[in-house]
Formats: sequence, C-alpha cells, structure tokens
Amino acid sequence: MISEINVSSREKYQLIDITDEAEKIVKENGVKDGLVLVFEPHSTAGILLTENEKGLKED
Repeated sequence: MISEINVSSREKYQLIDITDEAEKIVKENGVKDGLVLVFEPHSTAGILLTENEKGLKED
C-alpha cells in the first residue's frame, strides 16, 4: 500500500507535524501491526523524528 501526504511550507524554516495525517492513513487501511516508511524525495526538505516540544522549536 502506498499513500501520499502533501505538505506546503509558508516559511523558509518550518517544522510541520504530520503525525495525525500518518496515523489516519494507517487506521484507514486497517493496519494493526507492521512498519510505516516515511520518505521525502526532495533535496530541500527533510524528515525529523523527535518529540514535538517547545524547546526544540526555539533552538
């Protein structure tokens, strides 16, 4: 199964939390066990796995 989440940024540097969207896709497809691969193919963006905390955003 392949699904897509489209995201547009509004600032030069921006953290965008896609957790809710990813969880929705997993639930809609009835996945109970397994892995989720999040892939970002563009060179000017990246994926950061961390807790969504205020201190991280301020740094």
